Amino acid sequence: MEYNIAMTESTNKILNDFLLKDLKDEEICFAIWYPTDGKTRFTVLLQEVILPKNGDRVRHGNVSALPQYVDRVKEYARVKGGGVAMIHTHPSGNGFQGVSGPDLHYEQDILSREIFGITGLPLVGVTLAGDGVWSARIYPPKLFKIQWCSAVRIVGKNITIQFNPKIMPAPKPNEKQIRTTSVWGNEKQSDIMRLKVGIIGSGSVGSAVGEILVRMGIGDVLLMDYDIVKIHNLDRMNNVTVEDVGKRKIDVIERNLKKSTTNDKFVCKKSTNSVVENDGYKEALDYDIIFSCVDRPWPRQVLNHISYACLIPVIDGGITFKIEKGKLIHGMYRAQTVGPERACMSCLGAVDLGQVQMDRDGMFDDPEYIKNQEKVNGPSRQNIMPFVFALAGLETIQFSELVTNIGRNGDLGQQSYNYYTGEIIPKHQSCLEGCDYAKKIAFGDTQKPFLDVDKSRLRELE
Repeated sequence: MEYNIAMTESTNKILNDFLLKDLKDEEICFAIWYPTDGKTRFTVLLQEVILPKNGDRVRHGNVSALPQYVDRVKEYARVKGGGVAMIHTHPSGNGFQGVSGPDLHYEQDILSREIFGITGLPLVGVTLAGDGVWSARIYPPKLFKIQWCSAVRIVGKNITIQFNPKIMPAPKPNEKQIRTTSVWGNEKQSDIMRLKVGIIGSGSVGSAVGEILVRMGIGDVLLMDYDIVKIHNLDRMNNVTVEDVGKRKIDVIERNLKKSTTNDKFVCKKSTNSVVENDGYKEALDYDIIFSCVDRPWPRQVLNHISYACLIPVIDGGITFKIEKGKLIHGMYRAQTVGPERACMSCLGAVDLGQVQMDRDGMFDDPEYIKNQEKVNGPSRQNIMPFVFALAGLETIQFSELVTNIGRNGDLGQQSYNYYTGEIIPKHQSCLEGCDYAKKIAFGDTQKPFLDVDKSRLRELE
């Protein structure tokens, strides 16, 4: 099992402002956290910071939390149903920090069993170096022995991932990536090469997104799709030929990505699950960033949930054509990145909760319903290859800004291309007041989306 820590940019700012305010002595505080348990990765989501009151700690070069502070935190965590993270500084240190003998003894031998007995969740130890770099460790039950986290990710307008160099050492960009590296530098490229990116939906846009990502140097990709290549896919899927008809889409795309990758240690994982199933949902939680390349409201709603509750940014997009009597009435594509400190798909109008319920009820698989809808709205799923590549390009531009911030914009907003005017129109907004997704930020597995319990229906969709 891999262990990670995640927090929002707002939480990171609160912690940095307090912990690094006075660097002459070490400083300490606590946080409440909630779990996100994926298939191979367990993530600790720092949700609420509990700062000390006067008289709660003693600073003497080192720092000690006094019993009343620790007891208050333990009781608060029990009431809230969360775990306890103990956070302290090494103000004179830079980069990834180890743990001293006394700190290890206190965390591992004294506090870990007590915290688990009260909260039912492991103790988490977190250290902040003087240069703002995080390191973290966890003490799983039964053995209560230290397990180092492989990375700490900070999510908001951008995503910053600070990797444990012993578990995920920095790879060196290679000659195949020289033009890419020249734009944002070796350090950013090294971080990009260590990212884990999920592509949910391996159809037209998903195949093009995958091609761009592996040429950028992404080293670990998940392809999730249960469909096969059909003859009508050939005009829109990247590097797919008539010989591929009848093969699984994920197998065909994996073959193509392995040919195109610039990362010498490229790994491609495949899944025939759906993200609306429990198994597919847990697989998605193992990734740092997710591309939503689905064309139905239910999986889009689940991915929207993941972006907020589990602190995994989701880059989503869609293409719309309206044709009447052989004439184009409207054509557009749009892309947006959703997650904490950004507007969600529901508030942006990219997912309709009424349609989500209809999807869950099977209406989108009912031939009579589809026929009646096409009488009113025209044929569904209309698309052309130029829009596929354009949307994939726009989504991966959103990805590039998310992970590098070279444009210094962070959130590019929802970007919509209008075919008639030739304009890409940005829209910046926050979630609407009372948005349910904004209330779920960093609550992880305590908040569940609507998942399917009947896998047989999903296998018959196409």
